[in-house]
Amino acid sequence: MKSFLTLLNNYLVFGCLVCSSCTHYYYAPEEGNLLALNEKGDLRVSASLGVAPSDSRNTFIAFQAGYSPSKNIAFQFSYSRLNNFYNNEKIGKIYIASGAIGFYHFKEFERLNEETPDNFSKQGLLFDAYLGYGIGEVHNYYFGGGRSNFIFSKTYFQGGFHWQGKIIGIDIVGRIVRLDYNKGILSGNIDNSHWFAIDRLSENNPYFLFESSSRLHFGNKYVKFFFSQTMVFPQFYSSNIDYLVKSFHIGALVDIDSFFEKKSSSKKKPSSKK
Repeated sequence: MKSFLTLLNNYLVFGCLVCSSCTHYYYAPEEGNLLALNEKGDLRVSASLGVAPSDSRNTFIAFQAGYSPSKNIAFQFSYSRLNNFYNNEKIGKIYIASGAIGFYHFKEFERLNEETPDNFSKQGLLFDAYLGYGIGEVHNYYFGGGRSNFIFSKTYFQGGFHWQGKIIGIDIVGRIVRLDYNKGILSGNIDNSHWFAIDRLSENNPYFLFESSSRLHFGNKYVKFFFSQTMVFPQFYSSNIDYLVKSFHIGALVDIDSFFEKKSSSKKKPSSKK
């Protein structure tokens, strides 16, 4: 009987260690550059809230901004934050801020746009590519009272395809990502299962991943509402890191320059005289 209880206790301890290790993450994919800038003067911002499926509760907030200073050239910036909870207790958080410069080509559907009202988006196909760099920070709080803090850099190349109708649009992008964890601070009591994850993190650094993001949006040319999904596909590379595989977002995008365009065009309209 004693040996049975000992065996049962070992299984319970092992199960707790496995379950606890599954809820701590050292990377979470951010939304790709999905603002779909397509002409000189484009100035767009977006904000979203997100969740990620896992055995813990994960919530995202994300912001993006982009500007095209000249034809076919654009800049995009993004910030995302993940909060990780288990039984209503925060056990981790991840911040990522990044910026990118890119090239785009927009093929407008001219015939379709001849009869499109001014308040709808221009219909067409957009192809773009961005080279980006970002920095991130990971905090994890373990059940034994220990803590870890890692700082990493992120370099990526992104290619994208975007289709825009009058009201509905689709964005699909893919990224090749390099992660480099260049600094880590550990403190307190960290159990063996988490030490194993931390050892793997340092031994296999840097990491190469492939990410994809897709977005379905609808609205006029001033404001669009969207649903998006982001995924990591580490199986294409030799990776060994605890990460969130997938996240889902809902948010809104505002085309700021179109509001100024509307205001300036209304000023130019000649007043009717009797």
